[in-house]
Amino acid sequence: MYFTKAPPTSSAPSYKIVVCKAAQPLLFVSVCDQYVGTMTHWWGGHTVACDYPKPCEACNRNIRREFKSWIAAESVEFGTRVIVQITHSCCLELARHLAKPRGILGLKIKLQRATASDTSMLQISTFGFEEVTHPVAAETLENTMRRVLAANAGNEPNQAA
Repeated sequence: MYFTKAPPTSSAPSYKIVVCKAAQPLLFVSVCDQYVGTMTHWWGGHTVACDYPKPCEACNRNIRREFKSWIAAESVEFGTRVIVQITHSCCLELARHLAKPRGILGLKIKLQRATASDTSMLQISTFGFEEVTHPVAAETLENTMRRVLAANAGNEPNQAA
């Protein structure tokens, strides 16, 4: 398809979604004051949102449900803004920071796997804060993840990540 002028930009920027692998810890700074999360299923080769607490099609097929969440971050490794996927146990660790007025904005975080397996428990360490000059709004992070999960479920073709 060809256009005579540029199409309008999307309301949410595009970010690479990063998952911590066993071989390399992730070091990053949170650029949002909170994380967003939802119940999900691994189905059809993608993470898809669950309609929890009401059962969705994946629930009806007995596909395991799992809470996943995401943080907008400045990646030390990539030198750019990314979205980092974290687990329920990481969210529990971050809860003590969320209780403070600053939230997790600027929090320096290290993620690493407990063993040499990419599916082993994700461990989180926090160590101080860094100034963030251009924070990402929580609404932007949430809208981005809604679009990604909708695309993964096949509701928005050619948008899957």
